[in-house]
Amino acid sequence: MGRNTNGVFTRVHNWTTDKTNSVKITASRFDAENNDFASALTASGEIAKLITGSYNALTVVETTAQNSISATPHTAITSYTTNEQHWWLPKFNNTGAATLTISGLAAKALKAGGAALGSGMILSGVPVMIICDGSEQHVMNPQRSPSNFVNTVGYQDNSITLAKWSHETVQGAMVYTGAAGTPSYLAPGTSGQALISGGASANLSWGAVAVVSDTSPQLGGFLDANGNYIQMQKGGDIASGSPTVIDTDGDYFICTGTTGFSAFTVAADRHFFLEFAAVLTMTHGAGTLDLPSGANITTAAGDVGEFVSTASNVVTCVNYSTASGKALVESVTLANSVTLTNKTLGAVTLGGAVTGGDQTISAINLKDYGEVTNALGDLGGGTDAINLTLGNSVSATVSTGTQTFTFTNPTASDELCAFSLMLTNGGSQTVNWPSTVDFAGAAAPALTASGVDCLVFWTIDGGTIWNGSTVALNLS
Repeated sequence: MGRNTNGVFTRVHNWTTDKTNSVKITASRFDAENNDFASALTASGEIAKLITGSYNALTVVETTAQNSISATPHTAITSYTTNEQHWWLPKFNNTGAATLTISGLAAKALKAGGAALGSGMILSGVPVMIICDGSEQHVMNPQRSPSNFVNTVGYQDNSITLAKWSHETVQGAMVYTGAAGTPSYLAPGTSGQALISGGASANLSWGAVAVVSDTSPQLGGFLDANGNYIQMQKGGDIASGSPTVIDTDGDYFICTGTTGFSAFTVAADRHFFLEFAAVLTMTHGAGTLDLPSGANITTAAGDVGEFVSTASNVVTCVNYSTASGKALVESVTLANSVTLTNKTLGAVTLGGAVTGGDQTISAINLKDYGEVTNALGDLGGGTDAINLTLGNSVSATVSTGTQTFTFTNPTASDELCAFSLMLTNGGSQTVNWPSTVDFAGAAAPALTASGVDCLVFWTIDGGTIWNGSTVALNLS
């Protein structure tokens, strides 16, 4: 009995033809036909292959990477056929996307769940089963599940059911081992919820994030209040003492009692508020209590202080509010450079110069004051400016050469700007005054050749016209 490459057999006898030809069916012809069947089947080994599973087995030529696999089937194929199945026993693990070549045909991609293989989906010693769709070979038993494929291989009977495995149809649902080790199903929660465990014998649930059980919660970034406020906790009343002990049951306390103190007993890095119920004295300094006034504070009922502990028992008062609304310190010492805008001052002690910035000062009573003299010295002739920004009291000596004076930087128009000039030996030389100066009688005074003369000059139009007058001549 002949058989072609496609497995088609040719019979020895044709009974219909024998009938037409009047050939009798004899025992010998019947035995010959059946024996030929038996011989053909035995010679081909197909029955044995089907029984042993070797019919579709592949002989694979592997590399250590096993990503480019070449295989020879028991019966060579001339093309890839849809629904054709094969299997082989690998010797190595795949390390990524892999291809398979059968009978020297073009390499076909191996897929799992419609996607390229990931590493470890083919494992050494674990049989691989594939089915062809005509263009790709699909691994039916990948050893690691792809993202879109649920691998149920290895699940024991009744350990899990498709009804419980709802992740395939409900996004975000999960199956887990619940109480008593039985499978449980958890439907998706709402946005922002956290997974909460009820303990070893309880099921999982969705709920709000709680840190009650965490005695030292840690933040990985800035705390976002999400449009809400951080609630301040009022603790129990605290009795003043030396030192005053800050409790841990809150961050806002009523401080009762009248015992003054200069220190707190408090842990480092605390931020707390005290509302005082009575009069007592907090003492500044001593390295334990830093007060904003730099001096002791006598409290009143209703006063509130804000404190931070920079170290254990080391406290700084960062803010203090009086119940009366008055400033904590009403007398101010101004040192260095201070700008006051719309401020009402009590007693002020100046530690440096005050610049008014050409502003108006009214309702001022002055006593025990002096003016800075702009001492020009011995000029020696030439032209020199009397700069009013350097002082309104000026002194100078003229001993040689003709001397010319100019007046600079008077105040603005409609303001009186005046200065005095103590001029020594002015009559010994020729002295020229600015052309804008008007003297009485339209003539400059005759100055003393050897002595001191006192003159005053003033303007009310920003220096357009200066008025000059002699106060005293020939002072010794």
